Amino acid sequence: MLKGSRDFGMFIDNCKLVDLPLMGKRFTWYGPDKKKSRLDRFLVEEEWLELFDDIQQQGLKRTVSNNIPILLTKGSVDWGPKPFKFFNAWFSNKECPSLSRKEWDEMSGRKGRISGKLRKLKGALRKWNG
Repeated sequence: MLKGSRDFGMFIDNCKLVDLPLMGKRFTWYGPDKKKSRLDRFLVEEEWLELFDDIQQQGLKRTVSNNIPILLTKGSVDWGPKPFKFFNAWFSNKECPSLSRKEWDEMSGRKGRISGKLRKLKGALRKWNG
């Protein structure tokens, strides 16, 4: 082992740093003659890991560089409710327009406001597409 590598290992140990697991790839650098190495990494403090216990490094696809990009990910990110998407292909299904018209026309009075109608239509379309 080279002295620089040994010194770096001692530095990591002395600082109580943790090398996160690399998911998706074994190596981060690809050189000539099929040489490979894990040069790049995220190092975090142990205390930080206690706060964010579900983080990991994700090795992404190599593009231009000899090094792969590494993305720091958190396993359980709560982004809130999934946004509703209307797919144009639904127009080609003969049930979709009649379902939409039925749901839209059923709401009247105070509940017939646009926001309420859209919410009800969204629920019906999700159920229909599910």
